[in-house]
Amino acid sequence: MIVDANCHIGHWPFRRLWTATADGLLGMLDRAGVDRAIVSHTHGVFYRSPHESNAELHEAVEGHRDRLIPFACLNPDYAGWRDDLKQCVEEWGMRGLRLYPTYHRYALAGDGAAELLAEAERLNLPVSVSCAFEDRRQRHHLDTAPDLAEHDIDFAVHRHPNVRFLITTAPITVIDMVVRHVAHQGNVCFDTSSITGPLSDSIQTAYELLGPNRLLLGTLAPFEYPEVALLRVQFIEAEAQGMENILGRNALRLVGEEPSP
Repeated sequence: MIVDANCHIGHWPFRRLWTATADGLLGMLDRAGVDRAIVSHTHGVFYRSPHESNAELHEAVEGHRDRLIPFACLNPDYAGWRDDLKQCVEEWGMRGLRLYPTYHRYALAGDGAAELLAEAERLNLPVSVSCAFEDRRQRHHLDTAPDLAEHDIDFAVHRHPNVRFLITTAPITVIDMVVRHVAHQGNVCFDTSSITGPLSDSIQTAYELLGPNRLLLGTLAPFEYPEVALLRVQFIEAEAQGMENILGRNALRLVGEEPSP
């Protein structure tokens, strides 16, 4: 089974995406041969209350829960996030958190985020953290959020050793620095969406740094074509079991599902 660990529904204010709907996203995934996906809503990045995007996400994935695994977006600096989290988990059955600290302007390793991450630990929710959406050299001039730095990841992972972190859209330089500082921390993994292809050998380097259990397929659809991410992963020199882990088993374990043999 192929599981995409980094997909989105919704619009992007700085350029037109290939699709903004659950049906459109599933069409992209079908063409690429992807079976399931962890999905978040882009509107949570920009709404004053990110929780409104969670309501939209809940409506969007209704009827597709067999394939789309929703992650809720919350901002620890926004009042009422505890009630919002309760509704996301208890009423809407969301399977994890999706955080955008650079867009929401808070420190991932700060005290405010610590309270939210403590709740994630209590509820046994994985936490996906976005480093970026697009290359800074190609962004609209109003898209000013900085990329998430490796030291923010280091501190958060050390501070919350029982939280399962998935860091998405991290370049190989960030992955390398995090592994150097938290090499023995099994609670942080990365997706492949911002790791360049075989010409730079970065995808193989990421595999050698992380091993077969901490690297997950991520396509960043619909910002990017899923086929590109799948082609990139095929250049990893790994045993069959390792490839199965990267392509889906690691993502299923992240959300608490035991992959079939």
